[in-house]
Amino acid sequence: EAVARTAARALILVIGLDDTPDVAVVDQLPAEPGPPPWSEDQAVELALKRRPELRSATARIDQAEGATDVAKASLYPGVMAIGNYTHNEGNGAFSEKDSAYVALTVSWDLWDWGIHRAEVAERRAARKQAAIAHDALIDLVSFEARRLALSASTAHQTLAVARTGLTAAEEAYRIESILFDEGTAVTTDVLNAEAEVSRARSSYTLARYRYFVTLVALARAVGELPAETLR
Repeated sequence: EAVARTAARALILVIGLDDTPDVAVVDQLPAEPGPPPWSEDQAVELALKRRPELRSATARIDQAEGATDVAKASLYPGVMAIGNYTHNEGNGAFSEKDSAYVALTVSWDLWDWGIHRAEVAERRAARKQAAIAHDALIDLVSFEARRLALSASTAHQTLAVARTGLTAAEEAYRIESILFDEGTAVTTDVLNAEAEVSRARSSYTLARYRYFVTLVALARAVGELPAETLR
């Protein structure tokens, strides 16, 4: 009871509720859950499309490329064009009414002690590092999605085994109860069969719980809300 109350308070803390005295936990999940919604390959494909970490890594590569282009611009000359047009009225017959000129200036820093080239090299190295981190993240995300998809499949198979054991234990208890009513079984036989049912039911409950926990982890790995996956 103490463990249950502590877990409820931890849940209140995690989801950010106000000073709530207690929460009611209701099992609304399927009693007989189906298999995982994705295979290993499907999980990897979805993870590579949906995981926000990969989008951030791609954005960092684009940012590094933009910084490299900016650094390269300092290696080239700067060109500036200036144009002016003037129109005068009422200044006499000999005044120039229309005048215009265009000027072009070019500036080029030919000697900067290699500062600009070093900046370009630094930006290129940063872009290379971003690409390496992106590729490493792809491998990590793919591995995680494949691992959790396999774990979910294994957990579902374990659930089926636990369900079979529970059915067998319940049937054995039913038979022992009949034998006891007919006088061919003793009380300890019925109690042992009942204890086996309790153990089998506990094993099935734990297997079901672990399967749902694995599904939640798999949903996160592929970038989907857990509620959608559990539904």
